[in-house]
Amino acid sequence: MARLESFLTAESRLISCIQREHFSDPSPSLHNNLKQLNCFTDENGLLRVGGRLNRSGDRKECRHPAVLPRDSHLPILISCKCHEYVAHQGRTFTIGLIRASGYWIIGIRRVVASLLQS
Repeated sequence: MARLESFLTAESRLISCIQREHFSDPSPSLHNNLKQLNCFTDENGLLRVGGRLNRSGDRKECRHPAVLPRDSHLPILISCKCHEYVAHQGRTFTIGLIRASGYWIIGIRRVVASLLQS
């Protein structure tokens, strides 16, 4: 149990660091993109996608996935892992697993398409 907790803490810190690095820019286009997602900050300081799923029975990570930029290395690693996990079944399955895993990558189709081309 301690290994799981330490893994989740490390994952949370990594996401938080990436979000601070990429989303601290006050550019209007970035804020418009995040505003469209109805983002909020959770109790751990992570930026998450808002929405109407508050009362659903899904895990918090599925209801409100953590927002990640496409131009970081972590979304590429997540996409590679999910693509392997779905046995290379294509873009739709890969994107579905990424979102079900609790990540919302801005520009996910472009990230996965570039992964599949390489």
